[in-house]
Amino acid sequence: MSSIFKNAAERSRRGVFPLSPVLVRWKIDEDLIVEDHQRMRRLIRPVVGELAQAVAECADCAEAVAAYAAQQFNSADWVLMDLEMPGIDGLEATRRLRAAFPDATIIVVTQYGDEHLRAAASDAGACGYILKENLLELRQLIPT
Repeated sequence: MSSIFKNAAERSRRGVFPLSPVLVRWKIDEDLIVEDHQRMRRLIRPVVGELAQAVAECADCAEAVAAYAAQQFNSADWVLMDLEMPGIDGLEATRRLRAAFPDATIIVVTQYGDEHLRAAASDAGACGYILKENLLELRQLIPT
């Protein structure tokens, strides 16, 4: 069993929620951070930067879909999606990315620990859900 699923109760308590076994990967090529606040993007980037060959940033859904297509992301790449953004929220952005690119691997990174939002993220196609206060836990969801 992957270490990602060990001690699930502890991770759940801290707000780290793998939503699907698709999370088991050895190396990623690129990360796409979709977050409307530049300060938060600057906090996320170093946490995941050494796990990927490149990290791209977007401030909204339209940028994310365009960047995913332009940079030819695939299932070996990861999208880190905020939920609360102006215009189209992260749940709808996740739905749109997954509709356009069914192999997109999306982890929601949010400040909201609400059970209903976590379920909605899973329904939208996200494979992980993590609270922003636990950013370092991204390393457990994106193994090297």
